[in-house]
Amino acid sequence: MSAPYVPFYTSDFLAGTSGMTAATKGVYITILCLIYETEGPLLQKWDTLARRCGCTLPAFKRAVEDLLDDGKLEILDGEIWSEKVEKHIAQRGERRTSAKAAAKTRWEKNQQKQSKHDATAMRAQCQPEPEPDSGGGGPRASRSSGLCRQDQQRAEVDQAPVDQTHREQLLVAIGADPVSGLVGPNGRRLGTQADMLLVRQWADNLGLTDREQLDVISEVMACCREPPSTFRYFNAAMQRFAAEKSRPSLTLIKTNGKSNGKSDRLRFDQAHREYARRVSAGEIRIRSDDSDPFAG
Repeated sequence: MSAPYVPFYTSDFLAGTSGMTAATKGVYITILCLIYETEGPLLQKWDTLARRCGCTLPAFKRAVEDLLDDGKLEILDGEIWSEKVEKHIAQRGERRTSAKAAAKTRWEKNQQKQSKHDATAMRAQCQPEPEPDSGGGGPRASRSSGLCRQDQQRAEVDQAPVDQTHREQLLVAIGADPVSGLVGPNGRRLGTQADMLLVRQWADNLGLTDREQLDVISEVMACCREPPSTFRYFNAAMQRFAAEKSRPSLTLIKTNGKSNGKSDRLRFDQAHREYARRVSAGEIRIRSDDSDPFAG
């Protein structure tokens, strides 16, 4: 995998290439970049390298000869190489190994701070909520004394340090490392800039608070065996929650006395027949009389 950057000291490069022609400088920097990209020596495919450097084959060969004479490049076993690049590649490998080890250590420490329940306990299904019987008596089913999986996820978020950022709380709810966002050693990375932009949209476009976002994620993760690869996985659940949140509540219409379906139907039929009689007799107009049983 190519590196996102390489150490480039402008003063050293200008001093080291002083006196070179523009063509030789172009060939030199292009070959260095190709060696960095491959992290190894280049095969002596002169035609291919000349095209990559944007010059003719004779001009490329002259430039390479000059660079070999100046000690900038060397050919070992038919391959083009540079000692300076070799040193930088070795340093890059050491930094990469150190970064992976640090990320793994952070992830393992975070796992130790998680709930005492293991993954098997977290996957346990919730017991049914108690339901009153038709006679208003005791519950039909007793609820397990232990927390269900969704409650455990919420408990982990509630027990998180109060100084955690919203990003870190989201990652804890998902089961990822709150600092690096890694899911398992050398695994996927969550909480990226794109993920956090989506979190901002949940707040701005859907009107969801930080607490509501955490609750939705905890509920979704209660049914997941492993964390998703991106926050987009929670989009549908966030939209459903926002729709339920904005839906107006239904108001129960109370009537005096007990309702009897049969008598209500009889009263309706009687009112409808009387209304029809008055319309046919010309006593009322259809759109102007308040006695219309269909009127709002």
